[in-house]
Amino acid sequence: VSSALKRVALEHPEWVHERLAVIEQWVAHWKQPSAQWSLAEMYRTLSGLLTRDQYDNAVAVMKGHLASSTDWIVINHTLETLAQWARSDDELREWLIPELWRYSDETRKSIAGKARRWIGKLDTRGLS
Repeated sequence: VSSALKRVALEHPEWVHERLAVIEQWVAHWKQPSAQWSLAEMYRTLSGLLTRDQYDNAVAVMKGHLASSTDWIVINHTLETLAQWARSDDELREWLIPELWRYSDETRKSIAGKARRWIGKLDTRGLS
């Protein structure tokens, strides 16, 4: 279902946007990694349609996924969406940079690599 929703979001983002609250409830209820990382992708696709409240909720949901998930795909997609948003959100960037530094030491190379790439783009201090 999450794969289908991602495809619909790409073709008709307004359809998914209209039902975003229901989709978020579904993901929260089932707590499946594939749904969680798909939601992070959908948030990225719907960025231009989100109201401020929806955006704030999406950030909170993704922060929760980072706090509770050990799934490498959930972490990677969530970091990607949060990092893209942090480019234009100073408060999010301030919160995310320490998280990226924490993930930069991850033993799973894909997570560490993504974290390091975004540190280079978001942290004006750069890699040490």
